[in-house]
Amino acid sequence: MSKGGKKKVLGYFCNGLGNLIEMMPALTALHIYSGNPIDMVLSTDWVDSRKEQAIDILERWPRVRKVHEATTKGEPFLVTKEGQTLAKKDYDLFYASGHNTGTAIMEWFGQYGNVWEKANWRRTRISEVEFHANEVYKMGYRGPIPPLEIPLADTPELGQKKRMRIALSNGSARSDTFMWEKKRWWGFPLLADMLRRYYDAEILFVGRGEDDMQDAMRVKKKVPELKEWVSKDLMMTQTAKILSQCDLLITSDTSVMHCGAAVGIPLVALFGPTLVSKNRPWTDKAAIIRSPIQCAPCQYHFMFQLCDNEPFRWGGEKCEAWKCMRHIYPDRVMRVVRDFWRETERMNKCEKPNS
Repeated sequence: MSKGGKKKVLGYFCNGLGNLIEMMPALTALHIYSGNPIDMVLSTDWVDSRKEQAIDILERWPRVRKVHEATTKGEPFLVTKEGQTLAKKDYDLFYASGHNTGTAIMEWFGQYGNVWEKANWRRTRISEVEFHANEVYKMGYRGPIPPLEIPLADTPELGQKKRMRIALSNGSARSDTFMWEKKRWWGFPLLADMLRRYYDAEILFVGRGEDDMQDAMRVKKKVPELKEWVSKDLMMTQTAKILSQCDLLITSDTSVMHCGAAVGIPLVALFGPTLVSKNRPWTDKAAIIRSPIQCAPCQYHFMFQLCDNEPFRWGGEKCEAWKCMRHIYPDRVMRVVRDFWRETERMNKCEKPNS
């Protein structure tokens, strides 16, 4: 144990950015409980673009003391790029994200078996934030679940806002099987046109990958003045900075949704194949739109792997979508947005002190 009776914490993470944001309340709780900023480990074997983003988030976050890139396969474990070995005797508490269950490095962190699947997401209906918090409660933390947090980059500055500013996002992580693409929604071009006409709003599209760029171009055909913030170099902390300057976010189930919840922006989230109970934005400023079809959601069900996308026409346009997302129509989303924004404005007026 470190001097002064405070505990030292070592954490481990290797997964999606949305999963990292949902894990951050548990890390906040460990920071509060231990009285020390946390050391975090990211595997040197992790090579995709999410790692760079995770490092940027964690290094900017005051609750983290240091981010180590270290070995997590073979022995010895946890040899950093600088040649330092992270020893168990130097730490008091250990927490790993749970995604890489059943591996030797997870056992080193004290998690045995398939920890992630023990949540039994479809039966328990627990959220990912609550799952992490429950693990920290087992370590002795007794406070409330802390709110989501994400550090903001210094830029970009969007300038003075002259009208309502609405951000759209349709991200999904690329994988060899493209299984997460089924979260994407086809209707953003039509919705963006409705939003511009109804609210006279400034419309932004936020994203990072090639698919996001294609979606932004589709939206731009309907809304030529679209402000596009899509770049492979755009960091999540920069996305958070952009969202902090917006009035409303409309998004599929993606890391940007969790980023918006952490920033505190009101948001409307579209859910089809994935579990709302597990993946819902951890905020009271959200409206959830679920696919109405019977087979949704199929996450953690064998149908999740078998479903195929379907071409169809809507409003004279040829579209492609997975079945559940196909049945979320832009006019329905627009009705929810109008009701949600009206209620948001009403609540904001009630919260303002009398002059």
